[in-house]
Amino acid sequence: MRKMNSNWYALRWTILNRDKFTCQYCGRQAPDVILHVDHKIAKIVGGSDDESNLITACAACNIGKNLEPLGIPSIDRGIITKKKPILRELILNYLRSSAEGATGTEIATALGYQRSTVARILSKEPSFRKTKGHGRSVLYFPL
Repeated sequence: MRKMNSNWYALRWTILNRDKFTCQYCGRQAPDVILHVDHKIAKIVGGSDDESNLITACAACNIGKNLEPLGIPSIDRGIITKKKPILRELILNYLRSSAEGATGTEIATALGYQRSTVARILSKEPSFRKTKGHGRSVLYFPL
């Protein structure tokens, strides 16, 4: 967990106030829900703490989106698009670093996600190549 400083708290207050203490995803308001300040483009894929990249989200929406933004842009080769989930990028990066490929379970464990979430991404995306591994396992590689 990153260490927060007083500048972050001031920025957080600015964002909450700008968004009128209302979740920008579902419209629920404080004090009925716990509010977070969320990054539109996650810091892990190059997002910043700039005000234009921050949005108010209730805890349920922020946690529930599971790193797949709800219509919020993510990064794709430096161009902002609306359809590339961040988890897909994390999986691709993991597979690129694994020369021997990886099973869905290995990917899920390494990234800290549920196996079903990773399996959904692996099955939908044409960016992954499936190969029969040892026994009954399926190995995935980036294309």
